[in-house]
Amino acid sequence: MFSILMFLFFILLAVYIYMNILFKPKNFPPGPPSWPIWGGYYQILLENFRFPYKAIHEMAKRYNTNVVGTYLGSFATVIACDFESVRDVLLRPEFQGRVDAFVPRFRSDGDLLGIIFTEGDKWLEQRRFMLRNMRDFGFGRRSDVLEQVLEEEIKDLIEIFKNGNKPFSKNGYVKLPESFYAMYANMAVYIFSGDRKPFKEAYEFADNMVKQNKKIDTTTGVINMTPWMRYFAPGPIGYTVTKFATRYAKTFVQNLIDEHKSKITDDTTNDYIDKYMQEMRKQMELQYPTTYTEKQLQVTGMDMLFAGSTTVPFMTSFIIYLLSKHQRVQKKCQEEIEDVVGKSRLPTLNDRPNLPYTEAAIREALRFQTLVPLGVPHKATEDTTLGGYFIPKDTMVLTNLYSVHMDEKIWDNPQEYTPERFIEPNGKLKKRDLSLPFGLGKRVCAGETFARQNIFVVVSSLLQNFNFIEDPSHLFPELNDNIAGLNESPQPFWVKAEPRN
Repeated sequence: MFSILMFLFFILLAVYIYMNILFKPKNFPPGPPSWPIWGGYYQILLENFRFPYKAIHEMAKRYNTNVVGTYLGSFATVIACDFESVRDVLLRPEFQGRVDAFVPRFRSDGDLLGIIFTEGDKWLEQRRFMLRNMRDFGFGRRSDVLEQVLEEEIKDLIEIFKNGNKPFSKNGYVKLPESFYAMYANMAVYIFSGDRKPFKEAYEFADNMVKQNKKIDTTTGVINMTPWMRYFAPGPIGYTVTKFATRYAKTFVQNLIDEHKSKITDDTTNDYIDKYMQEMRKQMELQYPTTYTEKQLQVTGMDMLFAGSTTVPFMTSFIIYLLSKHQRVQKKCQEEIEDVVGKSRLPTLNDRPNLPYTEAAIREALRFQTLVPLGVPHKATEDTTLGGYFIPKDTMVLTNLYSVHMDEKIWDNPQEYTPERFIEPNGKLKKRDLSLPFGLGKRVCAGETFARQNIFVVVSSLLQNFNFIEDPSHLFPELNDNIAGLNESPQPFWVKAEPRN
């Protein structure tokens, strides 16, 4: 009897290994084998534990493919690794789904809400409303009010850099990215709620979002692949910090909403909360089923504030990092700013068309340091193909934007920081930009215009007022030491901010 049981055990084990390690759908993209629990993630971590997207980039070369296929946990997964396949994923409607995973549901109390992680009719309706009503607040077009608020924030930032504000600025040195947290968090808060918070409160919110960002990697994250591990190792897989940061963000956003409830009228349209709550009342009066709820507003606010409090300060810090390392580029930007703007006022968005080299330096930084290397996971909503391979319905689809930005067929010497690649021989900015730092298509980052505008004005204003220098006594961390969270972030570093006369 024991021999029969052992025989059956080994038969079942062999079937399990075949189905879960060796078996893949017919004409599925090549990639690492899928082992129990984490699938092909073991191989990815083995090849590059810190930066999984770089391991996938090398796998694509080794397997001689533009699309890598594997399993990440129980998720059948393909990763697009060249411009054409990435563009297909971002533009084709059958790849516009989202993966139903633990973290998106956890942050929405078991539902799928907000904009980033939803799909289908709910996503389309909420996204359409958001884009239509955010235009007045600097999303997609200019906003005089928002630009005035940004100028005020920049003036405060310049004073902090000049006079010191421990522990982020002292003795002529500035700590990044922490010095940018409060300013950028306040810009996002202002759009959402029409208000700005005191420095300490705005900084605290951003800092909590950053802590969560650092604990979840850029693929699905261990917490999504094996959520049951939160019962045994809540700290290492990021559950503890995710739980705390989510609770903190919910409270922060809900307080902003509650502040509006007693003030809002039918004519109040000062911010996104006002417009959303007006639409909510209209929908309730119609007495039809609706996706407009206060919970949806809360999670949308979390989406907006998380992105504004992490992505933009990280990218601005990387730009200052690269300009400090490349003094020739920094000086050329400063000369251009002096010629066009002078010193009597701060640069504005009106100056942007006349500062092509400064804009090129920013674009090159966005290419050189891909902030979200694997994007936000997509999902195939039907059986389809990609790059000649079969992609089954419900497959998770990732876009390796790092591979696009390091493709030698598109960029000469992609490992070098060279703003001139975005400049025409006549000195004007190239019209065609093949970099994809914010994605593309209907799933493009809704805050792209807001982020680009804010980064341009902040960077040009800082370059107008300071020389940024890597001092031998405060050497920068290597970019290979970056923190690969949801958004890749730099290790904190001190840069010398020398006031310019």
